[in-house]
Amino acid sequence: MLGGFSMRSVSCTQRKRCLPVLLALALFAGPAAAQEAAEPGANESGCIAFCSNPSASNFDVAFDLIVLRPAGAARTLLGFVAFAGTAPLSAPGGYLNEAWEAFVQDPFDDAFHRKLGEF
Repeated sequence: MLGGFSMRSVSCTQRKRCLPVLLALALFAGPAAAQEAAEPGANESGCIAFCSNPSASNFDVAFDLIVLRPAGAARTLLGFVAFAGTAPLSAPGGYLNEAWEAFVQDPFDDAFHRKLGEF
């Protein structure tokens, strides 16, 4: 109990009405706090990773975020499975690093290390 207030004194309907307000506050408080705490390696907009390409349209950024990034993550997981299956065949020939790059590293870089909207 804090200052005469406890969660037990709030009814269930009052909690349900407050939840959307608290979620909205949490949603908008995060980006505001992040803008204030720009890191030394950030560019002038305060962005470090996953910044959008300045020449990309809003549609390109949204399509990349909603469709291509999840597909890239799935491609990375499938590539890892394929690498695990081909590793016994590529190891004796000395091509294990090339198989890792082709099946796992390249899809990972494509999915997570490029700017939003950059295809």
